[in-house]
Amino acid sequence: MKYPINCMTSDANPLINQEIKKKSFSFKRVFLSVIFLSFFIGAIFFIEEDQVFLEDFSSTSSTTTTLMSLMKYDFQKLKKSNSLPPTLYNVKQIQFFNRSESLNLEKNKLENFINLKQAGKFKLTVEFYPFPEDESAHLVQFNWINVKTKDKVWEVNRVYKLNQKR
Repeated sequence: MKYPINCMTSDANPLINQEIKKKSFSFKRVFLSVIFLSFFIGAIFFIEEDQVFLEDFSSTSSTTTTLMSLMKYDFQKLKKSNSLPPTLYNVKQIQFFNRSESLNLEKNKLENFINLKQAGKFKLTVEFYPFPEDESAHLVQFNWINVKTKDKVWEVNRVYKLNQKR
């Protein structure tokens, strides 16, 4: 029985078989290249992110230094993602309040984690509370208070874990 030319199998024609192997080889090469590049680019971003605060997140850092670094890093990410209104970065003064008995804040290590403005419209109060489910975590409440009216205009609560590996 004779088959029409269009119905020939790849085994019957070695040229067709070679063409299929070339296409599958180039597809594999492209696929593996994309996977390798994705891994490489992801590793670069991961390393850069970890290197930013490597010293502050080390286990030898004090609790206050670690918290300040976490808050600074967190606010940088919030600013990049536009999660807070830009007007809230118009801060004149920051006050810290420790409401946690288990947290020993060193007052000399409390620093400005956002840029202060001389003619700012807000006073930012930062309150530290114990986190009930985890002793190594702290709830931090940020309150933006209008300097003129003394009204609270915005509030954000964040949880920071101190003993978490990064």
